[in-house]
Amino acid sequence: MECGLFGLVSGVDIFSGGTIRLQVAEAEVNNISIRFLDRKTGEPTKGKKGQVYSMLQGKRDVDTVSTMGLMIDVSIIPQPAGDAGKVDLVMNVVERPSGGFSAGGGISSWITSGPLSGLIGSFAYSYRNLFGRNQKLNNSLKRGQIDSIFRINYTDPWIEGDDKRTSRTIIIQGCIFQGCMGHGC
Repeated sequence: MECGLFGLVSGVDIFSGGTIRLQVAEAEVNNISIRFLDRKTGEPTKGKKGQVYSMLQGKRDVDTVSTMGLMIDVSIIPQPAGDAGKVDLVMNVVERPSGGFSAGGGISSWITSGPLSGLIGSFAYSYRNLFGRNQKLNNSLKRGQIDSIFRINYTDPWIEGDDKRTSRTIIIQGCIFQGCMGHGC
């Protein structure tokens, strides 16, 4: 449990004197199912299982998952079910890489003195699926001879435990001045 693994009791031996030996193994994933839950009650909803399969609804479902921006590819594959006239739907998803770095540089014609006259640079890091909950973190730094500008932006699209689906965005930004370019200040 300390490592975040789920243990499965696979055997129990009871010995005389009240001693019990448990055989515990790490549980391996066998199958994954998706249940649709009611937003207010958290109970499974009706309306998906048992509905007539609609390719148009399937396309809308794929588009909904795609617009979250977390997946590179999303598809639904109908599979024959055990009962005649029924179909199992398998949704295949390929997760998009979540983070990235970028950097840039240039020369400003406004600054004409100094050893690195006019040199400016920027660096940014972004992560789009922080903690696996579609939270976004963007950090950037722009640095020149006169000032540095930084910005940290964090967005949580749904505050955990809030049934009204409230989101929050926190932005911290600032500017640090290094000098006045010799203008007597």
